[in-house]
Amino acid sequence: MTTAPSRRAQIVVPATLEALRQVSEAVEDFLAQVDGIEEAEIVTYNIVLAIYELCTNIVTHAYAGEVGTIGLNLLLEESPLCLVVSVRDAAPRVFDEEGWTAPDLDEPKEHGLGIWLIKQLMDEVNYQPSPGNNRWRLVKQIPQRA
Repeated sequence: MTTAPSRRAQIVVPATLEALRQVSEAVEDFLAQVDGIEEAEIVTYNIVLAIYELCTNIVTHAYAGEVGTIGLNLLLEESPLCLVVSVRDAAPRVFDEEGWTAPDLDEPKEHGLGIWLIKQLMDEVNYQPSPGNNRWRLVKQIPQRA
């Protein structure tokens, strides 16, 4: 069975693009503690990319230049092994999930691919909007080496 010294981690950063490097590094460090991940480099990259993209959207769209923080809780669950990432922000703006549509990949776009990318990289993406208390829950099944 896969074991890790830490099953939980908590990260709180300012809602700035510069602070997102701390998030990426913390997630990488957390996953590096997990033994036996199949294709660990690819799995870690995909998870970090999804979280980074979500946090970038929170900074640029939800906070849109306002001061705030982003809080993340990482939880490693077993049977099956998966990472559950809870992301919270206190931004006044909420993402319009009902108005969101998947992009037409036949029509190149500069922006607007973030949520689609997150949904492609993670196994579950749930959003609970509330001005001042937005919550995201991302889940990724972690493949294990035999």
